[in-house]
Amino acid sequence: YSLFDNNGIVQVPIIVENSDNRIFELATVLSKKLSNEFLKEVSISEIVNKYSFIDEETALIIFYHEFMWDLMKLIEENKIVSRPKLLINSSNSSLSDMSDLIFFVVKK
Repeated sequence: YSLFDNNGIVQVPIIVENSDNRIFELATVLSKKLSNEFLKEVSISEIVNKYSFIDEETALIIFYHEFMWDLMKLIEENKIVSRPKLLINSSNSSLSDMSDLIFFVVKK
């Protein structure tokens, strides 16, 4: 999957969960803003009742999962991110393209 080079060096991003890591900090701020706005716009209790979920946590996970795909489409259309080769045309991809989809998170 091209996770490591011939010398055993990791070839995919490593995100360290601490305040010194700018990527982690930006992702944390973005996810908090996104989740706060999401919860302002969505009535989870209405979703639970309308679709007969067993609880609000289950409803939130499923509803957010669906929302996530719409969000990804928007940010791709606005050229904020690009779709990895493996997700565009898997038949023309190789196992090494898998590394475009992977990152490691280290908790500190």
